[in-house]
Amino acid sequence: MQKADRDSDRSAGIPSEVSAKLKAGKAKKVAITAVVRRIIVLANTLLRDWLPERP
Repeated sequence: MQKADRDSDRSAGIPSEVSAKLKAGKAKKVAITAVVRRIIVLANTLLRDWLPERP
């Protein structure tokens, strides 16, 4: 996959990501779970990078 394709996929948004997974043949519950998991991973990464170090 080209870098431009990956960048456009990332900026496409959550609804289009769910739609893409549904078009790929995933069940609706599986597609939504995958997107929610991605959001949680991104939130944890942001918190890890923004919070100061604890002793």
